[in-house]
This record gives sequence, C-alpha cells and structure tokens, in this order.
Amino acid sequence: MWHDILSFAKEAIGPAAGWGTCYYATEPLDNPDYEKFADAFYDVFGVVPQLTTAAAMRKPERTKAYLEKAQGQFRRVHRFSVLSRDILHRIYDCFTLDELVPVELLSQFDEAPASHFAKAGRAREGKVKTVPEASGNTFIPGLRI
Repeated sequence: MWHDILSFAKEAIGPAAGWGTCYYATEPLDNPDYEKFADAFYDVFGVVPQLTTAAAMRKPERTKAYLEKAQGQFRRVHRFSVLSRDILHRIYDCFTLDELVPVELLSQFDEAPASHFAKAGRAREGKVKTVPEASGNTFIPGLRI
C-alpha cells in the first residue's frame, strides 16, 4: 500500500514529491518500521526522505545506521531537534564531526542561544512543556509496508 501511495504521489506531483518526508507532526523514530518506509521511499523516488527527529539519542546506534545508509544513497540534510543541553552534549560525545556534517542541530531548549521554539498557541499560554525524549511516543500501529 505504501509503495502504491508513493507511486501515485510521484505520478500526480512529479519528482518534486521526492522532497517529502515519511511523517507529519509525529516523531518518525517512534515507528519501529520507519526504515522500511524510508527504503520504500528510496525505491520510488531514488532519494532518502529527510529525517527530523527529537529522538536521535534514544537509540543512537539506530540513528547512526540510518544516517550512514542515507549518506550512501543520496545526500540530504537531516535534522536533530535538541531538547536540552544534556542531549546536545550526548550528541557531541556519540557522533563524530564527519557524521554530523549532514545534520542540522536545532536547539529547542531555553538556554540555547538560538532556540527555535515559537511562542504560539498553547505554548504562548505556558500550557505546553518540553517532554524528555524517552517519555512515551507517537507511534500508532496499523500501516504496513
């Protein structure tokens, strides 16, 4: 089904559809099959979908494997949302500079010199709190490759 959806998108939109992602408003690494979805995306478009994750350090070996495979297929900038100074230091300890070349580190914590959180909606009213990366997930089972 996923291949059919991607093939239809490619037919309807054209090669520009290859600049899409395999998720929307969720954490992609919450899905235990994310790499399978990304592989299907590559099969159809010949490019690896951009990964933006706040869970890069949940299973760093998984993140490293994804980046390594992605860089061997097609160069694209991926992004880590960095939720705390501690996570930033863990990223620096875990990844080499060469491994981080294709990764934007998006500072998403108050102490960061360039925090990118927008104060809008519920966040403006102080009702939204940043949650630790290890808490919960957004994965809903159902869609299969």
